[in-house]
Amino acid sequence: MIQLARPRHILDSMFHRRLLLLALLMFLPIALLGAQLIRLTVVEADEYRAIAEQRLDRTRWLPTWRGTIRDRHGRPLAIDMPSDDVAIPYELISGEWSVSQAARAARRKSGSATWAMLDPEQRQASIEQELPEYEGRARHILSLVSEQGELGHQQLQQRLDQIKQRVHTLRTSVWDRQRRMEAEQFDDDADRTWKGRPIREQRQAHVVLRQVEEETAFLFRKAASEHPEMIEVQDSTARVNPWDQVDVLLERDSFPSPIRSDQPLPVTVHGVGDHLVGSVRGQVWPEDIQRRPFRDPDTGRIDLGGYRVGNDTVGSSGIEDTFEDHLRGSRGSVHTRLDTLETTRLEPVPGDDLDLTIDVSLQARIQALLEPEVGLAVVQQYHRGWNSDGSPKAGPLPLGWELNGAVVVMDVESADVLAAVSSPTLAHGRSMSKARRADDQPQLNRAIEGVYQPGSIVKPLVLAAALEEDVIAPGATIQCNGHYFPNTPDSARCWIYRPPVFATHSGGTGKGLGGSEAIARSCNIYFYTLADRLGIQRMVDWYHSFGLGVPLGSGAANETRGILPDQEQISRLLQRGDRFSQILLGIGQGPMAWSPLQAANAYATLARHGRIKDARLVRDVSPLRTGDLMLEPAHVAVVLEGMRQVLSERHGSGSSIRMADGSREKIINAEGIITWGKTGTAQTTPLRLDSDGDGTRETVIPDADHAWFVGLVGNESDRTPRYAIAVLLEHAGSGGRAAGPLANQVIRALQAEGYLETGVSR
Repeated sequence: MIQLARPRHILDSMFHRRLLLLALLMFLPIALLGAQLIRLTVVEADEYRAIAEQRLDRTRWLPTWRGTIRDRHGRPLAIDMPSDDVAIPYELISGEWSVSQAARAARRKSGSATWAMLDPEQRQASIEQELPEYEGRARHILSLVSEQGELGHQQLQQRLDQIKQRVHTLRTSVWDRQRRMEAEQFDDDADRTWKGRPIREQRQAHVVLRQVEEETAFLFRKAASEHPEMIEVQDSTARVNPWDQVDVLLERDSFPSPIRSDQPLPVTVHGVGDHLVGSVRGQVWPEDIQRRPFRDPDTGRIDLGGYRVGNDTVGSSGIEDTFEDHLRGSRGSVHTRLDTLETTRLEPVPGDDLDLTIDVSLQARIQALLEPEVGLAVVQQYHRGWNSDGSPKAGPLPLGWELNGAVVVMDVESADVLAAVSSPTLAHGRSMSKARRADDQPQLNRAIEGVYQPGSIVKPLVLAAALEEDVIAPGATIQCNGHYFPNTPDSARCWIYRPPVFATHSGGTGKGLGGSEAIARSCNIYFYTLADRLGIQRMVDWYHSFGLGVPLGSGAANETRGILPDQEQISRLLQRGDRFSQILLGIGQGPMAWSPLQAANAYATLARHGRIKDARLVRDVSPLRTGDLMLEPAHVAVVLEGMRQVLSERHGSGSSIRMADGSREKIINAEGIITWGKTGTAQTTPLRLDSDGDGTRETVIPDADHAWFVGLVGNESDRTPRYAIAVLLEHAGSGGRAAGPLANQVIRALQAEGYLETGVSR
């Protein structure tokens, strides 16, 4: 039998098996490398191409500038002006610059070949030999910044430490995000050694001096030309308030006689309109970045108007803050391609301008009237009055005490606020002691944010509501018997019903009071009666209609709504049967308060016969309320006649001031005009003062009531109310004697600025 030979398998040989294994071992890494190559060049090609492109790109951001805030005549109230900032590289701030420069110098001296042969200890020794020279250069630059920037060494060091802290925080955040992204991409974070690269903020210069003077900038430019790697001067902008300081010449020949003079008084006012315009800050806060980041942390999208860590101009208060997005512009950029040196420039877009309704010249003139040296806003004896024997009456505050306050002037027809003055100003506050700031609260915009019980100045509004609701007829009268509740003479009294005489208005006139006379004499009993007839719900509803307890939408920052009882409080008062608290609303006391802006706005609404057109400080702001109360002309005429009598008739509560010799001086003494008004003395909580500056308000002064004057004024030629005026003096007492003379000068300021016809002073 012939046996066939069994074919030999190629793998029977150990050599061939090993060769195959070796081939497989060689193929596997090649395959892995190929897969990686495909991933990098095909699957993730776009991503890595973008990264490479980014490293070939350099972008320098160009600063923008804020829009200008202007008054009604186009005069700038806040404007960006060209300025210069001084910046130094982060390496110099962190201290790394001296070491890196010393290392470069040591290597140059040794030569590349020799340096390569040196061990680490020898290299370090060479570096330390060069280090003192470069540390000296760094100290020189920092000393120059300290001296020319008028900064103490400690203050400069604090700024440098703040920059280092910001950069450290940002670097930590960036590195953490990069580390997480790499871990997610390669899924082997535990096995990889990750090393962060310096972030952009570590490679750029940081501003240490902002908005330096031109002469100072020249010195730093000279230093930058000598040391370009150590210091630079950057183009910037400075926010300037041209009306921050203004000189006003006040005529005093129409003042009350105790402070009257034939000599005009020059007054320098500081911070004109600073509560309204507000301020900006030079630092970006975390909440700014959270609200509008420069680079979206999720998408990486750039918002050229966004915020990033470091220095920037940000609205901090007032209009600057409220209209930040309107005023803020968008940065430009210069984009450079490193491989081709091609440059693309995107110009910055400035912020939008903003027009206010105020007349800054009128604002300055009225603010001057509130300065202490003028005398109208300090405690005077004529505020308190004199006894019948000529002896001076006492008061809660000493003579000469400076009175804080506010004035609002509003155009009736357009609802434009022509002036909104608050005293003290923010500028005043910067020069106050800590204790004085705590007492006077200069940060409060009293014209718009302040809330005060109105007192008697609401009586014209109450009469208008009562007439419209038919709870009293235009010709009807009410008897004033001194107190409202029978057999309770110590509660709900009229203001003249007090010892030793216990007078009443009806007793003095021999008859009941009609609506106009009740306003003129400011009879509490009359308005307690109207409030009781109206009931608390209708009272509150009418106050809402006149703009109390609701936002007006003027465009001003922190505008108050005022205070009125809500439905829950109304229900509790009704359930308790508390008539006293309810009727107090009829004389502007109890659970209610408003601002001078709301007071002027309510009187303007009355003058327009109920047409709602709320006060505005920003020209293009959209109204929050519209409508028409459609007040009967006959009813408005009754109210306005009472307000005319207040200021023009002898029995009017705001017509005149009795002086020490018994003579009477007319409060509103400007000619060529006609006025309608109401004065008020509003109760308030005791005044508490920090007399010794220890931070505790241990001094309590009771009975220091607020003084109000609110009115309308027009030309005598047409007898039409043109402007509404609200004047408040805190703790001044009598509205007629304290706030009235100030209102008189506000009217004369309107004449001086051309808003009213002028006449010859009496």
